[in-house]
Amino acid sequence: MRSRLWVGDDAGTSWASIDYDGRQLDTFHVRQHGPSLVWDEVETAWRWWNEHARPAFDTFDLDIHPDGEQRVWCDKTPDVTWAAPAH
Repeated sequence: MRSRLWVGDDAGTSWASIDYDGRQLDTFHVRQHGPSLVWDEVETAWRWWNEHARPAFDTFDLDIHPDGEQRVWCDKTPDVTWAAPAH
């Protein structure tokens, strides 16, 4: 069974479509468009998650600083944080 996954950014300016042919588990056709390479970002996040023993959702936390900056971190790697957009 063929299927297609669509992934996009919040701004609506970048997207990726990923086609799966229903047979091969390691071969996908990917198209990306826009200023951000959305699928590359998904792959980078997956690699990090996989390399760190696939931490559970409840091991992540969000810090909100007085200036409004928001940072996400994981208790398995407390020295690594990511900026979280404030909407």
